[in-house]
Amino acid sequence: MNDAGKICMTPKGEWDSTISYERLDVVTYSDCVWVARKPSTNVPPVDGEYWMYMCGVVDMKDFVVETTLSGTLEASNWSGTTYTLNNASITSTVDGSIGIANNATLEQRTATRKAMISVVSQAEGSITLVADGTIPTIDIPVTITLLREPVNDE
Repeated sequence: MNDAGKICMTPKGEWDSTISYERLDVVTYSDCVWVARKPSTNVPPVDGEYWMYMCGVVDMKDFVVETTLSGTLEASNWSGTTYTLNNASITSTVDGSIGIANNATLEQRTATRKAMISVVSQAEGSITLVADGTIPTIDIPVTITLLREPVNDE
């Protein structure tokens, strides 16, 4: 049997210059979340050869879920490494995040991990994603969560 190597992200906490990190290790650094692209020691996270920026660290208590949407990333709709998902409920003023749907199969979950998909922009009616890894060759069911700041005593 062939060894697929490490296929899941591993949370490692705050980045530490004395720790040796492996591909797909996840750290926080300067109020941001980073994923290791390849092994390193004493290489501070910056977007490039060794690290990939995932997102800024936020305090979720400061946000309210506006709505949750379902969608599908169709394998045939990738344009190079970019995918634009259209939905009239998406606005430019409500922050969106995307995740794989709970009903995804093992094959779909594996394809999602290999794709290393991130949100890169959001506009009225659409959210744009990029695959930093392998472009999925199967459809991926996703959930889009739209967050907003609370109003008054929410």
